[in-house]
Amino acid sequence: MAARHGRSIFALAGCLLVVAAGMLAPFAAQAQSRGSWQIVDQSGPVLVVRAGLAPVALTSSVELQGGELIQTETTGRVVLRRGGDTIIIAPNSEIALPARDSGIITRIMQTFGTVLVNVEKRREPNFEVRTPLLAAIVKGTTFTVSADSVSSAVHVVEGVVRVVEVDGHVVGRRGGVVAAVAVGVAARNFVV
Repeated sequence: MAARHGRSIFALAGCLLVVAAGMLAPFAAQAQSRGSWQIVDQSGPVLVVRAGLAPVALTSSVELQGGELIQTETTGRVVLRRGGDTIIIAPNSEIALPARDSGIITRIMQTFGTVLVNVEKRREPNFEVRTPLLAAIVKGTTFTVSADSVSSAVHVVEGVVRVVEVDGHVVGRRGGVVAAVAVGVAARNFVV
């Protein structure tokens, strides 16, 4: 009887471990997604600029640490991935990776150029691409952001993106919409 009781306790402990692992899996996935950005693919010249240092060529052996600028030249392109999130940086573009995530939101600063972003779906807004004129905020979707010194645009490929001008005005939110903002021009939404 003691042997049966011991097996029951082990069975119960095993069940509790399985339940606990299932409950903690989302937190483990989120922790993994908050790791460092990995270079998945690259072509052409791409530079990484670290504070106080000269730009260096980005290669798959370079470890991205955050707080760095990634610059693609005329024929450069790079794909970055962290957990379930992917950023494709088009030629003639520049983004700054966050020095560290602020809470649950990852904030990418885009100075100029075009990026395609695919963010793994989550319950709360968790990813933002900020340009000098707007911010695109998502909790999981696919969208592009284009920016230059006088205008910015967001094209929602799939899902919902909250596009907010620097003054706080919400510009666009749904799939198939291009939200455009330009210096001195009222914001516009275009359905594609």
